[in-house]
Amino acid sequence: MTRQGVIYLLVGLLITGVSFLGVLYQVNEAMAEDADGSVPQLICPLH
Repeated sequence: MTRQGVIYLLVGLLITGVSFLGVLYQVNEAMAEDADGSVPQLICPLH
């Protein structure tokens, strides 16, 4: 792999990781608000 390819790969992984952490954080916030055990709006918008 070229040096540029490795840099693109690392940047892609970084962005993916940050996005994943952001989604997990939102899910945690939603679950914290729905302490009564109902399904969070983010995961199941049909409810």
